[in-house]
Amino acid sequence: MPLTMPLTIGPGTIAAAISLSAAAAASPHALVHLGAVLLAALLLTALIAVTYGNASRVVDLLGKNGSCAAVQLSAFVLLCIATEMVLQGLRNALSPDSGPA
Repeated sequence: MPLTMPLTIGPGTIAAAISLSAAAAASPHALVHLGAVLLAALLLTALIAVTYGNASRVVDLLGKNGSCAAVQLSAFVLLCIATEMVLQGLRNALSPDSGPA
């Protein structure tokens, strides 16, 4: 199924999770942020379970062109996440605080 790969099991998903957790550790409200991330993860898990359970119906509903558009849209979302992670890494690397400890 083309709906499974890009958003749930790709390497971009793992990298995004690592990036978000690193940003959360630096937050003064880390506990609230952790709770929000856990709630979002649970909601996404439920949404993914429902979507995978009905994947063939979703593909039939979208049709061939709609399925291609959904895959391309999810690839664009992953590109945006990757771009944000690169920019965040560059900002951290070039900040005056990033010198050796």
